[in-house]
Amino acid sequence: MDEYPLLTNLGALLLLVVGLVVWLRHMAWQQRTEPVGGPVARAWQALAKAQGWKTLSSGPDSPFVRVQGTLAEQAFELHIPTADPPDRPTQVSVAVPEDWTTDKTGTVSSGAGRFRHRVPDAKVSLGLVHRSFALFNMVIRQRMPHWEPSPGWTDAAGQGVWPRMLRDIGVLHLEAALQYTNAGLQTCIVAQCALSERSFRITHASQAKGPKVSLGTPALDQLLHATGDLSTIQPLLSDPSAVEVILALLHTYPGARLEEHGVVLLALGDLGEELLPALQAVSALAEHLDRLPRTQPPRWS
Repeated sequence: MDEYPLLTNLGALLLLVVGLVVWLRHMAWQQRTEPVGGPVARAWQALAKAQGWKTLSSGPDSPFVRVQGTLAEQAFELHIPTADPPDRPTQVSVAVPEDWTTDKTGTVSSGAGRFRHRVPDAKVSLGLVHRSFALFNMVIRQRMPHWEPSPGWTDAAGQGVWPRMLRDIGVLHLEAALQYTNAGLQTCIVAQCALSERSFRITHASQAKGPKVSLGTPALDQLLHATGDLSTIQPLLSDPSAVEVILALLHTYPGARLEEHGVVLLALGDLGEELLPALQAVSALAEHLDRLPRTQPPRWS
């Protein structure tokens, strides 16, 4: 009669032992100090150990390993892919006081009280964590005083966490935006003015991309790189005052370009105090070119 209760108790004890073994194995993986995963994951774990951060792993087959630490009294967590080569971006996650929106690029998002910075092909360095915190401080804490719209400018609401300003100057439409791409933080300024129906591009010579067309003079060929429709480009460069304004902008901001839709300026980072001069330079060139006759023949022909 006592046989069945005994078997029941032995079964319960066996389940308890199995559960204890599984739990201990899981905890052993979490507390494991030996790096796991591919070379990228192991390098991150070595950096974490040197910084005194905590490494957590769910096992050798886990798709990522977690690193928890504190920087500038702010807790954060790294999610590092263990595959070799990595099959997903490295993610830096920082707790924030409230929910936030997702930006268009998909590389930075927030929600459920966390700020997430996803970095494809991230180099293993403490600098990545510092850059993530710089983004956190700038975006979450709104440390962007130069992006406050001045009179005449419109703040484009509903565009995510990155600021954007719009303004119409005569027939021109001027737009400035702070963006985050896979290459990093950048400022983009666009002055839209229809210069041609045919495709062309003029950039600083250092930004040469694509097959080059000759501009007719050795000096301009050394200073500028032009691609596309030559019959459209030559009239734009036939006015000495226009050439002067073009060279001034491209020399000051090598990331700027002139194309059929207007003037575009790309600059790394937040321009800060240089934002207003850059806006003025782009709008001045666009206004100047918009006033040029479209059928003016080149003076050197």
